Amino acid sequence: MAERAAIYCRISERDESFDKVELQERRLRRLAEDSGYEVEGVFRDDGISAFSGKARPAYIEMLAGIRQRRFDVVMAVAPDRFTRNVAEGEALQVVCADVGTVFHTLTNGISDPRSATNAAMSSIVSVLAQMESAIKTERLRARFAERTADGRPLWGARPFGYEKDRMTIRESEAELIRWAYQAILDGNTLGSVQRHFNALGVTTSTGRPWSYQGVRTLLTRVSNAGWLTSHGAVLKESKISRIVPTDVFESVVAILDDPGRESTPGPKSLKNYATGLAVCGTCGAKMRSAVVILKGRHTAIYKCASAISGNRGSVRHTTIQVDILHALIVGRVIDVIIENRAKSLPGTPKAEVHRLRSELAETHRKRTQLNEVALMPGADLVDIRHRLAGFASTSERLSNELDLALSSDAEARLLDSIRDMVTFDVVMTAADWTHLAQLRGIVARNFVELTVDQKRRLVGGMFSITIEPGRNTDRVKFVQR
Repeated sequence: MAERAAIYCRISERDESFDKVELQERRLRRLAEDSGYEVEGVFRDDGISAFSGKARPAYIEMLAGIRQRRFDVVMAVAPDRFTRNVAEGEALQVVCADVGTVFHTLTNGISDPRSATNAAMSSIVSVLAQMESAIKTERLRARFAERTADGRPLWGARPFGYEKDRMTIRESEAELIRWAYQAILDGNTLGSVQRHFNALGVTTSTGRPWSYQGVRTLLTRVSNAGWLTSHGAVLKESKISRIVPTDVFESVVAILDDPGRESTPGPKSLKNYATGLAVCGTCGAKMRSAVVILKGRHTAIYKCASAISGNRGSVRHTTIQVDILHALIVGRVIDVIIENRAKSLPGTPKAEVHRLRSELAETHRKRTQLNEVALMPGADLVDIRHRLAGFASTSERLSNELDLALSSDAEARLLDSIRDMVTFDVVMTAADWTHLAQLRGIVARNFVELTVDQKRRLVGGMFSITIEPGRNTDRVKFVQR
């Protein structure tokens, strides 16, 4: 009966002295065939060091198989493919000696761990392998330190926005990164940047679609500002080409790191919707969101874009706290609605939403029926598949139209909810004042529930906002459109 063999193949990320795991397996299979072994399992740890202490799933699985007495022989191209750690090597010898499993490597031949001489030689090999790995690590650390001291990044995968040298800008991708920074400064969300990238068919440097966290990691990457990291420290002198100015990078990082910022993907209901709508009364530039420390606390503000970009000149640009401006905006929205008596406000598209929901329900019903027909004997499956594909396309179209209608409906519900209440005359009684207070509460509650985009459309369509220099709230000027 042929002896049962386990083949173990491993290569670390930086190990260039051994064949890739595929070639190792091929060579070991030939050795197994020449030795009359029957290969019972192949275990591969690709890109995992045997010295660093990282978990090696395939190695652990092989050890379990040895303990279960599934293998008579364990094979590798060299002893240090099993391990480059003395303690781990001795543990492997104990396990193999306990069950009677022997080693067979291309470089050292067959070794029985039950033999005292072989066990001693294996221990010596493990010591030498561990020492070699330690020396390699010291050399690599020295190379890393020399490279970072010279202002150059370490080796690795190509970052999005840079060429393979990790220093030279790839302009086609850098333009997208600059657009993303501007989008965040303009009050947009990471989710909207993610959707924009994916809609354009832009992938990461590894060819994958963009995730929410991937976009955040991209925009907080210090190399975009021409900086370098070493052992957790940021080095601001480097040879990396700068994609965005440092002040733009710092402003966006401050926005993303704001503890009060909504950090989960999905629709946002409150944050910084006045970015780009309010303008500086000094220079006319748009206001952007930023975070500053006031009285020891992180505080969200709107700040003149010229001040953020460094084009201050000799004039005093304006700022205002986000919560103060938002409160003033809600109050002004109420005033505009009252002044106009809601006569020109758009109606809620309830009929359109009802129609789309009905059509979508009917499409789902037909698809369900068709699936039931497919189970019947003699059903024309080719025709059914074709019709199901048509229903799927119709369902997707209706769902998209319904999403758009509901997005519009959210604004219309706000306006529709107050139309019936705006019925008082110019001379108001005490009851009317109570009525007005209720109205303001309804508008405020409904306004908060709108998304950032809905608020921007509603406010931008009602009035322009200018922030004059000063400290009091009278400096906020609203001009109705």
